Amino acid sequence: MRKAIETEFSVLTALMPSTIHAVTFEGFQMKLLAFIIAGGLNRFFDIHN
Repeated sequence: MRKAIETEFSVLTALMPSTIHAVTFEGFQMKLLAFIIAGGLNRFFDIHN
């Protein structure tokens, strides 16, 4: 279980930029959620290698 979580976290952090520019906390949450959804879609469609 731990290895699966670490692997998924590694994939998500590889997709994320080094900084996330957001003016409000809600904007930050929206961008973070978008990266998480994009990571899930990449894994679902096996787009990311």
